[in-house]
Amino acid sequence: MALLSIYLLFRFHPAVGLMERIQAIAQNVSDIAMKVDQILRNSLLNGKSIEGRRDQCEVPRDPKYPDCSGKVEWMRARWTSDPCYAFFGVDGTECSFLIYLSEVEWFCPVLPWRNQTAALPSTKPLPRVQ
Repeated sequence: MALLSIYLLFRFHPAVGLMERIQAIAQNVSDIAMKVDQILRNSLLNGKSIEGRRDQCEVPRDPKYPDCSGKVEWMRARWTSDPCYAFFGVDGTECSFLIYLSEVEWFCPVLPWRNQTAALPSTKPLPRVQ
């Protein structure tokens, strides 16, 4: 009975509870922003010590990837502009830019010391519809 009365209250009075909903959404956004900030700080502090090769990458000059160097320059200037980069492991190092640009966006060749099969799209055939 209580659920029905709550439903009817919101159904006929949609403004009731609107501020509480907005505040809950704002709190969730704030929590997410704090988590992204923590990820970025931790990746900047610990990123170089995790893997020895991470700070030894050079932008490849490969004619098959003409946009690679320009995309790396763009990443250098703007990698903190979107939390998705941190989600994919971008931490401000040259290697993290190249890993992202080769394995997520495919603007650069895969680094030779990375698992190259992980960066390839699946070649498994789709199941037949019967």
